[in-house]
Amino acid sequence: VSSDFVPTLKNAISFYKEGEHRVKIIRLVNDAITKGEMFDQEFIVINTQQKEVWVRVIGSPEYQDNICIRLSGTFQDITKQKNIQKELKFQDERWKFAIEGSGDGLWDWNPKTQTTYYSNRWLSMIGYTLEEFTNSDKEWSSRLHPNDITKVYSDIGDNLSGKTEFFTHEYRFLNKKGEYIWILNRGKVIERDENGEAIRVTGTHTDITKQKLVELKLFEKESWIRSLISNMDDLVFVLDNQYIFKEYFQKPSALLHVAAELFVGKYFLDVGLPSDVTAIITSAFDKCRK
Repeated sequence: VSSDFVPTLKNAISFYKEGEHRVKIIRLVNDAITKGEMFDQEFIVINTQQKEVWVRVIGSPEYQDNICIRLSGTFQDITKQKNIQKELKFQDERWKFAIEGSGDGLWDWNPKTQTTYYSNRWLSMIGYTLEEFTNSDKEWSSRLHPNDITKVYSDIGDNLSGKTEFFTHEYRFLNKKGEYIWILNRGKVIERDENGEAIRVTGTHTDITKQKLVELKLFEKESWIRSLISNMDDLVFVLDNQYIFKEYFQKPSALLHVAAELFVGKYFLDVGLPSDVTAIITSAFDKCRK
């Protein structure tokens, strides 16, 4: 404004952006004058260059004989802070969009309040909606598999205390159907208070149930094969493509039993095999390469 501008209540209010901001300041000023209520609020005003400016306005009425004789306060330009908040929000939303697009679920935990934000993808992963799943810590912890609790809490505790930069673990989690699914959980502390206490921890959930089922089937098959081999009288071994012994099986009761340590990790020509055996192995590998 110009140096000869004379502020009045009417022309001061005219700077507030039309609509909710102007309606709001008029109501607050009226309540301050008639009810003695002070206010501390943020508004958009339009300056003389017709640009929007964010301001923080604090107003405090002064009464004498039950009559408001003065309304004073402060007027602070907070446009930079608002722009920073807007940019941070944009980056946060962009990051969340990228993660959600990958199929992972997002969570954002406040250890102080013991509450967590869960993304829609996170919730759908376990069959719930936002209205069905509360944000309390107990809601989440009550669904952890009992055998996984100790490991999960230990990993998270180490990250909260600063012992680790981040944490990654797998656990079983009870879904809405009452079935346990396997979750890969990754997270880290991203914000601490002035005392160094964690106040924000974020991370992702990935459903790895299918992968775990495949691993279980492979483990069961391998266990069956090992059990079968362990009862064979023959010597069975596995070599890699460099002729190094990777596995060695022989019944302990075999007449000429040799400890596995003498073979595993060694080159097949260095273990003293008969020449006819080494010839058979070499021929077999040559056929595989062809």
